[in-house]
Amino acid sequence: MERQVWKMTDVEKLIELYRDRPCLWDVKTPGYRDRLQKNDAMKEIASELAMDEGEVGRKLHNLRSQYSNARRKEASSKSGCEGGRGPRKWEHYESLHFLNDSMDARKSVSNISVSLLLFYNLPIFWLVHTNF
Repeated sequence: MERQVWKMTDVEKLIELYRDRPCLWDVKTPGYRDRLQKNDAMKEIASELAMDEGEVGRKLHNLRSQYSNARRKEASSKSGCEGGRGPRKWEHYESLHFLNDSMDARKSVSNISVSLLLFYNLPIFWLVHTNF
C-alpha cells in the first residue's frame, strides 16, 4: 500500500485532534490505560481526516519521535551558538509542547540500589528520602 503524502494543513489538524484526545498521550488520564477508548479515539481521528488508522498511527509515531529528538537537541544545545543563532526549530515543535509532561522521564529505582539497602539492612523508604 502506498504511503499518504501529508499536507501541512493535514498535519496541523492531526496534531489538534491528537491534543484533544488526552487518552492517547497523557499517562495521568484514566482513559490512557483503556485500550477500547484509545482505539475509538484513533478511529475518530482517522475518520475526521478521511485516512487509514494505520497511516494516522504511523504519522503520530513519527511526530512524537521528531518532537522528542527536537527536545533533546534543544536541551543539549548551548546558548551562544556559532553565528549567534540558537538551534533551528522544527515547524511543529511549538504545537506539540502539550506532550512535555508525558515525555519527561520518570524517576526510577534501580535493582542495585534496593539490593544495597537490603544488604545493609536499611529500610526501603530510606531510598526515597536520600540521593542513594
